[in-house]
Amino acid sequence: MGRRQEVTSAQRDERVQQRSLKKLSDELLTTAGSGQALPRDSDGDSPAVDPGPVPERPGPDCPVIAVEETTPLEQVVRLEGELQDAQQRLWKLSRKWRNEKRSLQRQLRIATEKGAQLDRLLESGVLSRGQVRQAATGRRIRWSPGDVSKALGLRCLTRKGYKYAQGVLKIPLPSVSTLSRWTRAFRVTPGVMDAAASVLEAVTTDMSDMDRLCVISFDEMSLDGRYCYDSTADQVLRGSKLQLLMVRGLCSSWKQPLYYQLDSAMTPGELEHVIIRLEDIGLSVVAATSDMHSSNEKLWEQMGVTPTKTWIKNPRNDSRNIWIFADVPHVLKRLRAHTVANDGGLVVPKDEGGTFLLSRQSFSELLSKTAGELRVAPKLKAMHLEATGQCSQRVSLASQLFSETVAAAMAKYVPIRSRQADAIRTIDAWFDVMNSRSPIDAKQERCAYGLNKDVKAIQDAALTKMEKLIGAARKSTPKHPGGVSAMLPFQVGALRSTASLRGLHSELSDRVPKFRYVMSARLNQDCLENTFSQLRGMCGQNVTPDAVEARSRLRIMLMAPSPLVATSSSGRAVRLEPDTAFVSTGQRLEPDNLTNEALEGLQIQVSRLAALTMEMV
Repeated sequence: MGRRQEVTSAQRDERVQQRSLKKLSDELLTTAGSGQALPRDSDGDSPAVDPGPVPERPGPDCPVIAVEETTPLEQVVRLEGELQDAQQRLWKLSRKWRNEKRSLQRQLRIATEKGAQLDRLLESGVLSRGQVRQAATGRRIRWSPGDVSKALGLRCLTRKGYKYAQGVLKIPLPSVSTLSRWTRAFRVTPGVMDAAASVLEAVTTDMSDMDRLCVISFDEMSLDGRYCYDSTADQVLRGSKLQLLMVRGLCSSWKQPLYYQLDSAMTPGELEHVIIRLEDIGLSVVAATSDMHSSNEKLWEQMGVTPTKTWIKNPRNDSRNIWIFADVPHVLKRLRAHTVANDGGLVVPKDEGGTFLLSRQSFSELLSKTAGELRVAPKLKAMHLEATGQCSQRVSLASQLFSETVAAAMAKYVPIRSRQADAIRTIDAWFDVMNSRSPIDAKQERCAYGLNKDVKAIQDAALTKMEKLIGAARKSTPKHPGGVSAMLPFQVGALRSTASLRGLHSELSDRVPKFRYVMSARLNQDCLENTFSQLRGMCGQNVTPDAVEARSRLRIMLMAPSPLVATSSSGRAVRLEPDTAFVSTGQRLEPDNLTNEALEGLQIQVSRLAALTMEMV
């Protein structure tokens, strides 16, 4: 069918005139064919025809219009042709409509699949709604606190990586200036950090009595002692030590930094203030942990802790005790250091009288047996004896040196060292009891303390043997080959922690109805050491930050989910905690809850990082 021709106004007028003339001619022919005479006037001279308006005489330039005559058959043919043309146009329009319908359905299906993918991304937390909206519109948006928190975690890893993700991968992320503006508004002042306390206060409302049982631990981290300027606070700071205190759950997996100071040891007044603040929030402080540093030993001495009294009274409630623990991994490291020292070892009394020496020589003899292809003690290597400096701070070296496999190999292949092997077994069993990480384990000493009567009897026997061994052992020196008269600090710490574990379990069993057992690893400083590792590893290669940088990193850690995940071998007795996240609320915090302008000008919502799950401890 040919294309429809457009009709101009002149052609349309011409066709109307042709139809009028044709109609008039048809009427004249019809009248003539019927044989009727035209009517005449009253005189009978001419037909009585109403002349009407006299048309103008056409001029010489007026075209002559030919009148077409069509028969009914021709009209039928013409109408059939027009019908076929209309049907073809309708078929083409129908085909076009069907194609457009299929295209729209395909687009709808693709959009639905993309929407489902976005929903899955939103549910899994890969992207937030703000990121999806920014990617869809390309416009500036108001980033939520959760988006800023995650972006801060990524920015802490690497600046170049953040720019690559934002510029090349086209991942919607807040700009660096936005992150800077948010971090400047978050203030962390020395002492109890009110922002962290507000998070704990909000979370405590949903905790059970078991979840409220908590342990505080504090330690120092070395800083760059030079003077530095803090532009956000407009002050000059200097500090060579960062004193940090953390609180963690005894029966559930939550933790939070709460207090910090620069170049200041913990004092009885500050410690009591922290305990009272936690008690007012709604938590129940049941234990405190520190290493055996001289400043910490002075603190406990001032607060009335003695070898026979390993607790202090709760300053908020005198009817409850706070049991004092030494960091057991630190005790084990010091035990290894004194045992493998070149100038002596530990002199241990025998049951039947006399003494034997637990020293470097015993392990060297066993190591000489494993020099060939046959390794009777696979865990024992020269590094366990030769490690010094920072390498000697690895707890894994101490736990492997005093292990069951080393004791069994020494008893079998170095028979003259059987008493040393028994001492190693005693130390290994004690450490398993004091470092239990799960309620049930294949080795009964490694189960949670007090799991049942049979397990508790075995664990108490291991603790008693260690108390006898470590209480009677003395350090051998060149001046005193038979041992010095006084106990070393690590011995005092081992005896204190052993007595406190028994006392804590006994008190909580009587006071808390649902309390059954203690996972003793929550009474050491692993969480604090993990936090120090994060502070050192954030924002580049500077592992010894100055005072301003340390405070900035601590502020970011409180605002952002931790970008550093602690990993370690599952076969080690001492492992880093896999969860480095701090406690959170999952809700918006109001500035009215804060007393020292910790969140001035900032509405912060800490994202849910760690589930507050109760582990019937």
